[in-house]
Amino acid sequence: MRKSIVLSFLCCLIVQFCIAQAVEVTYTQQVKNIPQKARADMSDAALKFLFTTRAVLQATNDVSWYQETGEMVFTEKKSATNKDLPANLPLKQEEITSIQSEKVYRKSLNDTYKSFKEQSLVLMYRSVAHVFRVEEVLPAYNWTITNEVATIAGLICKKATTMTTMQPQMPVEAWFTDEIPISSGPGSFHGLPGLILKIETPVFSIAADKVRFVASPVIKKPTEGELMTSEQLMQRISQRPKADN
Repeated sequence: MRKSIVLSFLCCLIVQFCIAQAVEVTYTQQVKNIPQKARADMSDAALKFLFTTRAVLQATNDVSWYQETGEMVFTEKKSATNKDLPANLPLKQEEITSIQSEKVYRKSLNDTYKSFKEQSLVLMYRSVAHVFRVEEVLPAYNWTITNEVATIAGLICKKATTMTTMQPQMPVEAWFTDEIPISSGPGSFHGLPGLILKIETPVFSIAADKVRFVASPVIKKPTEGELMTSEQLMQRISQRPKADN
């Protein structure tokens, strides 16, 4: 009976995919190893803003678009009374003083366009003040598929491992489902016999929250932003004032 239910579910997925020919996935990205100083100095809301990001992937067999979403500026307001203020402020002992302060946090968002027909990759870096664009050849990942399985976003996934293509290299653990035969995934990741629903590295994790089949979207190669190489982008980011990031 259980086998019959599973087979029926898989058949429904295949039928939906054949009709839709495209998939839309929402992911949650989480930065690991948050500095202890940041944990001590920042509120939970500020930490969540800076180190957690939502993203959406639209993908077909030919092309995909991965877009990070959300605000790039977060303003946190705080109130302080005379008990919280430095002792050297010129306040009388009996005065009750309240001072409103605010702290502004900024972060950048990154989008990724992949064309499997043209074997091309476009990386979009968006900050409050600038948009930069990098166009490269689609990187080739040397995946090793294991026998480990897990259920992610309601779909059975297999584990695969590789190394990042950028320096310094670091290990990557990917979980993909061959129930959706689209060889794409979050960011620049691709090249497995099914859709990647989870990525784990020593620095960050990306996990799918929801998967749905959609009509094939019109995904065009992005052209906005200043075109530069990845090396130039890293240099510009490192040189820009923090307020622009």
